Amino acid sequence: MYFQFGESSDLIVVASNYGQGRHPAWYLNTAADPNVFVETKGDRFAVEARIVKGEERSALFDKVAAANRRFAGYRAATDRQIPVVALRRA
Repeated sequence: MYFQFGESSDLIVVASNYGQGRHPAWYLNTAADPNVFVETKGDRFAVEARIVKGEERSALFDKVAAANRRFAGYRAATDRQIPVVALRRA
């Protein structure tokens, strides 16, 4: 699942892992190599992944949680900070 906000073309993905206590494997792979491919709506393209930090991360996570309330539940279910990743076409 991805989100887009405002005029930005970035795809926002959240490494929630359904609120589990560990990061999902896709996030670990993306953190190791930010040059990845995305497939959406039948289109496949290269992106550069950026792990969002600080206030920008908090603001984006709040937008995600407002758009889909399940993410607020995932945040409440774990002690780890759930990573937010911005994907930009390469």
